[in-house]
Amino acid sequence: MKNSLQLFLCLVILTSFHSILFSYNKAKDGTYYADFNGDGKHDLFLYDKTSGTGIVWGWSGTKWTTLWEADRFRKTWEVYLGDFDGNGKTDMFLYDKGNRTGMLYTINPKTKKGKTLWENKSFRKTWDIYVGNFTQKRKSELFLYDKKAGTGVIFGWDKTGKFKTLWESKKFRKTWDVYPGDFNGNGKTDMFLYDKTQGVGLVWGWSGAKWTTLWESKKFRKTWQVHVGDFNGDRRSDMFLYDKGNKTGMVYTIDPKTKKGKAIWENKSFRKTWDIYPGDITGTGKTALFLYDKKAGDGVLFGWNNAGKFKTLWESKKFRKTWSVFTKVK
Repeated sequence: MKNSLQLFLCLVILTSFHSILFSYNKAKDGTYYADFNGDGKHDLFLYDKTSGTGIVWGWSGTKWTTLWEADRFRKTWEVYLGDFDGNGKTDMFLYDKGNRTGMLYTINPKTKKGKTLWENKSFRKTWDIYVGNFTQKRKSELFLYDKKAGTGVIFGWDKTGKFKTLWESKKFRKTWDVYPGDFNGNGKTDMFLYDKTQGVGLVWGWSGAKWTTLWESKKFRKTWQVHVGDFNGDRRSDMFLYDKGNKTGMVYTIDPKTKKGKAIWENKSFRKTWDIYPGDITGTGKTALFLYDKKAGDGVLFGWNNAGKFKTLWESKKFRKTWSVFTKVK
């Protein structure tokens, strides 16, 4: 079990790096991973909603040190991480749905003070928020999606330095599930849009003035669970598709030049009871999967071996059944 715990801790660090690259998602315990001081090492943002405390920890080489702390942090924030001012350091977009407040907040680790870059106190309450570099490569932006209203918005900095709407559609399909990734490898964030009700999958990329379709399938299986990562190591996003009901797992890649997709690995006898956590766990530049069956107490590391086969790299059948795995949520 000691070895299992060591691997688990490695999993926490490595998969958190992957989540930053694609969407800066939070972990299940409310802990966030990013580089707030720009030293190339990943720091921790610790947020206690019960007490209204926010802390940024950075690794000094021998121990964690406090880079910033606030004991009057609002208890109702949703936190989204990104480099919103483009200085190579992580900032926060803070969103309070109840009070209709959206705020860009940056931290200065030298002075240990934070400041607001932008604030809106009449922000819509119904947004789902995704962070990425949708229109350019330097500054993080927000993709805002109101499913009920059928509205999609790119919100970011314009050329005059205003944080505002860069693109909007009030006829956005109300049934999309959104998965950000860089599917064409140009350094900008694309979106995989998936309508389970219709069996439609679509990849959108920003052309410079509008969204363009990089790939589309109108016969996409309605029962897929989607996990985005770079599974073949070509610096373009792929998908791991998992159908629990049909016991199918598939690695699927898209060629934006031909606008065709193909399965590069498939297993039709995949266990139905896996919880799936993707990340570059092996450090090879290829996304692997940590598979966890809580009921059975099984933990498996599944990825590419040196012979080019996608298979089990490590397994424990005595993995604790009560672990929570900290990795990308969305």
